[in-house]
Amino acid sequence: MTTRVLLIGGTGLIGRSVDADLATWPDTVVTSLTRRKTSGSDHIIDFEYLCAAPEMTLRNVAPSGIDVAISCLGTTLRAAGS
Repeated sequence: MTTRVLLIGGTGLIGRSVDADLATWPDTVVTSLTRRKTSGSDHIIDFEYLCAAPEMTLRNVAPSGIDVAISCLGTTLRAAGS
């Protein structure tokens, strides 16, 4: 059985690590939502719109649904001040 994973924030340090790890799992399909274009991004998302209309946004990027959602959203140490 295929596991469908929605990865949010996959371009940061943690997100890239999670994405690389998931790539080694058999029968796993990862859909990555990012705010900017990168070599590994599947879907560029306006996160404010995602918050306003989540069902409509997610239906477009994962029409067959998702089994697991992983959020790797965060900030940098520089921006956090620690």
